[in-house]
Amino acid sequence: MTDDYGTIDAGMSTTGIQLTSTDLINLKTAGKWGRFISIVSLVSIGLMMLGLLFFGGTMMALASSDLGAAGALGGTAILIFYGLLFALYIYPTVMLYKFSTNVIKAADNGNPTAASEAFASLKSMFKFMGILLAIILGLYALFFILALLGGVASMI
Repeated sequence: MTDDYGTIDAGMSTTGIQLTSTDLINLKTAGKWGRFISIVSLVSIGLMMLGLLFFGGTMMALASSDLGAAGALGGTAILIFYGLLFALYIYPTVMLYKFSTNVIKAADNGNPTAASEAFASLKSMFKFMGILLAIILGLYALFFILALLGGVASMI
């Protein structure tokens, strides 16, 4: 005899989901906040990219005047690193915006297509963030192991 613990989606029907008026209000509120957060984030990313180009170039010029080619190379590496970091942040922010606008449409009009698009965008955002988190945790583990190996090597 085996115990049936069920799956993660046990008990969920395949006939569809019924949302109450409170659920729709909560979805619409989440959509409004998500839209606000995504717009502010996109503007912030744009301003940081502009700042990176203007002030990063100035800092690179100052470093190259004091340190020569090594300073310019280090400044370029920092510019590229932060540029990639800002670029990575654009995708989840756009997905949050798409979720927000579509979930507001779905809550207002009862549009099932908008609801499907909203949840697809939300899934994409969480999937991207989960993969990014897994990569970051892997890098942390790698750096931790390298630090341990470096500590052991310094004792020899």
